[in-house]
Amino acid sequence: MTRRVNELILRRLPRYMFLPRHFKTEGMDNVSAMYLSVDTGIHPSQIRKDLGLVGFQGMPKSGHHVNEAINNIEELLNWRDNRVAFLAGVGSLGRALLNYNNFSNTGLQIVAAFDINEDLHGTEINEIKIFPLSRFADLAKRMHINVGIITTPRDQAQSVADLMIENGVSGIWNFSRIKLRAPENVIIENIDLYEDLGFSLAD
Repeated sequence: MTRRVNELILRRLPRYMFLPRHFKTEGMDNVSAMYLSVDTGIHPSQIRKDLGLVGFQGMPKSGHHVNEAINNIEELLNWRDNRVAFLAGVGSLGRALLNYNNFSNTGLQIVAAFDINEDLHGTEINEIKIFPLSRFADLAKRMHINVGIITTPRDQAQSVADLMIENGVSGIWNFSRIKLRAPENVIIENIDLYEDLGFSLAD
């Protein structure tokens, strides 16, 4: 079902995704707006309003059903079939994400990585092949990639984001700690590894 939703709400929805997925892996059935508020920094009343506007309401005291929250947000963002992602920047953080086997709990599967370091080209990390950045455009179009992950140095992040957007990426997880410029139809999620994702790569 197609629904017209305010652009600001669309930009907030991805920020509500990780905690319900985390609760699901822990066997918990419900998540409250208060928990989402702690995770996202968004006021609970705004979260309840956002989720209500996109078509589902929580129950008093028990909150929102985890599976319903995940399914409704994925449907609205059209992310059901877009869980594969490309990662750009195979430095220490990029390597850590490639090696983190539980990263799929965030709803994404990294299928290829890119870097400008020629020594990395053709190598693999955790069975994920590393390509030169010059291959990004061709592979993104062939594989219909809609999600990009940026783990490059700050001074390279904007040019990489531009490359991703030019080649069909509509959602970017930005680990570079720099504010990225993007068209209104592209969702940028700025990630602080430990605070926002809530996991330790040492786990």
